[in-house]
Amino acid sequence: MGLRVRNLYSGRVALLCLAALLLPATVQAQRQPKKPPQPPAISMLLVPEDAVVSLEIAEAPPADPARTPKRVERRHAITDLSLRLATINGEPLATILALPDGERATRRATLFTADLTLVINGRMRLERGLKCGAWLSDISLCRTDCDGGAFALVRQPEVPSLSLAVGRMPKAGEDEEFNEGFQLDACRDEAEVTLETTVVPQRTAKVAEIKLKTP
Repeated sequence: MGLRVRNLYSGRVALLCLAALLLPATVQAQRQPKKPPQPPAISMLLVPEDAVVSLEIAEAPPADPARTPKRVERRHAITDLSLRLATINGEPLATILALPDGERATRRATLFTADLTLVINGRMRLERGLKCGAWLSDISLCRTDCDGGAFALVRQPEVPSLSLAVGRMPKAGEDEEFNEGFQLDACRDEAEVTLETTVVPQRTAKVAEIKLKTP
């Protein structure tokens, strides 16, 4: 009988000791605040799904028949790129990218911005702050400053997916002509410009379209 009482007593002591060991961890877990839910993303980085083979850089002196009767153009391959999209007022980017065609389509209104990084001859070129407008025919034009041209973001809502397109877009939804490419550093002082650098499709194509994905 005495042995049985001692065994019961020892068992209860063991349970009490275990509870004493676990109690601080339990209290600490209860005291830890819950992590707040992550806010909706207001920016997104995109990269090509496949190797970039359809875009080039065209370099040529500024058009000036009196100084250069014949423009000699040199071409360089663009081997990689990345595109960062961001909203301008803190609105979730997913909301902006899913807006119906024509919504908020005031003239030259900016819905979001784009920073484009290009890799040319092993060097990076960054074009910041392109202004992207409303969706028209599922196309948003992203314009450089100083009338340097534009590229297009093309969406396919049924997939969903985004592509970057450079060239003459027949459904760009604009009255103005959409040129075949866009200039880098278009805001430089004209007196300092010895070469105009333009992102264009390969010579054999009117449009270069590159499917994008998140890294």
